[in-house]
Amino acid sequence: MAAGDVQAAHDAYEESLALARALLAQSPGDLGATQNVTFALNFVGDAALVAGDLNAASAAFQESLDINERLLKQHPESPELQREVSYCLNKIGQTAMTAGDLKAAEKAYKQSLTIDRRLYKQNPESPGALRDLSVTYLKIGDTAALRGRLKRAQRAYEESLILHRRLLEQSPESAVALRDVSISLNNIGDLAMEAGDFQRARAAYQESLNLRERVLRMHPQSAEALRDVAYNLVMLGDTAMAAGDVEGAQESYQRSLEVAQHLLRQTPTSVDALRDVVISLNKVGDAARALNDVEGALAVYQQALDIIRRLLQQNPESLYLQHDLALALMRTGGCALILGNIPRGEADLREAVTILKLLTRTAPDVALYADQLKRLEQALADLPG
Repeated sequence: MAAGDVQAAHDAYEESLALARALLAQSPGDLGATQNVTFALNFVGDAALVAGDLNAASAAFQESLDINERLLKQHPESPELQREVSYCLNKIGQTAMTAGDLKAAEKAYKQSLTIDRRLYKQNPESPGALRDLSVTYLKIGDTAALRGRLKRAQRAYEESLILHRRLLEQSPESAVALRDVSISLNNIGDLAMEAGDFQRARAAYQESLNLRERVLRMHPQSAEALRDVAYNLVMLGDTAMAAGDVEGAQESYQRSLEVAQHLLRQTPTSVDALRDVVISLNKVGDAARALNDVEGALAVYQQALDIIRRLLQQNPESLYLQHDLALALMRTGGCALILGNIPRGEADLREAVTILKLLTRTAPDVALYADQLKRLEQALADLPG
C-alpha cells in the first residue's frame, strides 16, 4: 500500500473511532456501541501497524483488549467476546513480534492459545474455532523458531498442520484452506532445512508449491498467490543448493524472479513486491556465485542492494529492511573481496556489522542477528592486513 493510501486509511479509521466514541458516550452501557469502539480501535491499530507506528498500534490493540476483557467479565459465557479477546491478544503479539520483543509476543500468543483451545473444545465442528486455533499454533511456532527453540516450534507447526489439513478436508476447494496448509508445510520445511534434512524439506516445500499453484490457477491475478508461488520456488531452490544441485537451484531461482517481476509490473509501488524481487535477485546471485560467476553475481546483488536502500528511505525504522540491507551488504562485500576490490569489500562488510549491532540491541531475543554478527566480525578479523 502506498504511503498516501496508508495515511488516508488511518485518517478514515480515526474518524470512525471518534464517531464510535461519541455514540458510546450517548449510550454508555450499550454492548453494541462498546463493541463498535473496539472494532474501530482494531482498525486504527492495523493501519498504524502497516505504517510502522508500533507504539500507536500497541496502544490501540491494548485499549481494545482492555474493553473486551471488561465486557467478557460481564458476559463470561460469550464465545464472541472470548474470540475478540483472543484476536486482540494475537494483534498485541504481532505488534510485539514486529518490534522484536519475542518474549512479549510469546506471552500474548500463549494467552490467545488458552482461549482458542477452550473455544475449540466447546465447538469442535466450528471452522472458525478450528482456524483460530491453527493460526495461533503457527504464531507460537514462529516465536519459538526465532528464539532458537526448534523442538517447541516443530510441535507447534505439526499441531497447526493437522488442524489445517482438517479444514481443507472440510473445504477442499477453499483457497484460504489450501494456503493455510501450505504455510504449515513451509514452516515444517524450514525446520527440516535447519536440521539438515534436505529431503524432508524438499518434500514439504514441493507439496506446498503444488497447493499454491492450485490457488494461483483459481485466482491468476492474485498478488498474494503470485507471491506465494515465488516464495516456494525460492525455497525449492534453497533445498537444491543445499544438496549440491546448483543448476537445479538456479532454475528454481530464475523462475521465482520471473514471477516476482511479473507481480511488480502489476503493482509497481508495492513494498512487498519489491522485496520479493530483491529476494529472488539475491538467490539468482547466490547461484551465479556458486558457479564461479562472481562478476555476474555482484551485478545482480547490486540491483538488490539499490532496491533495499530505496525501500529503507521510505521506512527507515523497519527491522526487516535493516536486516535485508545487512545481508545484501554481506553479499556485495564478499564478491568485492573475491574480485580484489578490498576497499569496497571491507566498507560493505563493516556497514553490515554496524547494522547487525543495532539489530541485536533493538531485538536481543532474535538469535539470528547475534549469530550473524559473530560470524561476520570473525570474517573481518580474519582478513589479511
